[in-house]
Amino acid sequence: MEHQLVEIEEFNLISKLSLIKSLDKVHFHGFCVINESVLIESDVKLKPSYNRSQGNRLIYTISFGYMCYLDRGCIITPPIIGYELIANNVTKKRVPLCSPMKFQSYIYIGKSSLINCIEIGSYVLIYNNVTLGRGSKIGNCVVIDEQVTIPDKTIIPSYSFVFKTLKKAGEGFKIVTLPIGIKK
Repeated sequence: MEHQLVEIEEFNLISKLSLIKSLDKVHFHGFCVINESVLIESDVKLKPSYNRSQGNRLIYTISFGYMCYLDRGCIITPPIIGYELIANNVTKKRVPLCSPMKFQSYIYIGKSSLINCIEIGSYVLIYNNVTLGRGSKIGNCVVIDEQVTIPDKTIIPSYSFVFKTLKKAGEGFKIVTLPIGIKK
């Protein structure tokens, strides 16, 4: 079988079978792995308050810290936080405005997960088939079990374990604080 990963700067490995829209809008800090069938939608318009540069620093649409691993079939999309109305003489068009996404370091995202959050902290383990809702935030040292759906704008605190529960009216999730020994 042919080698399917291509190395880009800072020892980042990206599969030839993945799709990154606008690679120049994505920053990989180092040692990241993007597997096959991963879709990273970075060709979105950011809200004007998020300028493309702040001082001498560029603001990327999506920023990955050290050692982020995206397994097969993940879809990464910046959250829509508003709309801009663009009008000409004939038509009016609503263009979605997005927030940048920030992934800290040491993150594993399992197969077929849909990520639409604002931020994921460091030392986060996300199992397969997880959905992180629009605008949600995940703290540091968090484990999210398989097939959990985190609703829009939910904040998961640091040092948490999140797992799926069944309710009468549908499916939900529960957050349990990890033991204090984890912090050490």
